[in-house]
Amino acid sequence: MHYLDLFPSIITSCLCVTLIQYFNLPDIFPFQISIVNENFILSENMIWILTLGFIIGGFSILYSKFYGWMRKFMERDSLSTINMLISSIIVIGIAYLVHPDLLSVSFSYIGNLTSGNGVWPFAEIFEGKTLFAVFILLAVMKGLTNSITVGSGLSGGFIGPSIIMGLLLGAAMAQFLGIQTNSGVFYALLVAGMSGVLSGSLNAPIAAAIIGTEIFGTDYAVPATLSSIVSFQIARSSYLYDSLNDN
Repeated sequence: MHYLDLFPSIITSCLCVTLIQYFNLPDIFPFQISIVNENFILSENMIWILTLGFIIGGFSILYSKFYGWMRKFMERDSLSTINMLISSIIVIGIAYLVHPDLLSVSFSYIGNLTSGNGVWPFAEIFEGKTLFAVFILLAVMKGLTNSITVGSGLSGGFIGPSIIMGLLLGAAMAQFLGIQTNSGVFYALLVAGMSGVLSGSLNAPIAAAIIGTEIFGTDYAVPATLSSIVSFQIARSSYLYDSLNDN
């Protein structure tokens, strides 16, 4: 929004966090980070984090462009009941054919990625390093279903799906490189992916870096920040909230 809104945002954010902790309510996104303080800030690893930032910047452009097109195609501003019904059928069909957890908040994806456990769709086909194809497929399908849902006028947002898509793309890079799950480098790629998609799709690099650092811990501030900056620079001319103002 505007930097003049920063102070009231901080006040309300801190108050909300305090209340959530006081009432011991669970997190919406169940992050399980088990490994920290590993020396992943090496030249070869940082190169891959920067590379991931470039890739995610391109992905964010496609995500934003597709949402903008879908918004116009589905005539979101008119809130057509027929279009929303058609969109619901399409999204449900995609989830049925690919994976049901594409719908809603996709709790299992976050838990499986951050814990290194869980069963993935088509995993028996894409074993070993080629499992990265599954993560890319799920990231693309999550962006597709989110764009159709919000673009048609149905209830939905961008933050949650952006986080999930970023984690999936980070995990895809880790699988492609053969990096062990639950390792420092693995989590560095996860946070780089998450912060990168948030930064690129929303044009909010500072917020994206802070979110990644707060969730994963200060040990992962460097990959979160680098990916956010690179993705922002790549996708700064196209972002989701700009599509909201397109006529």
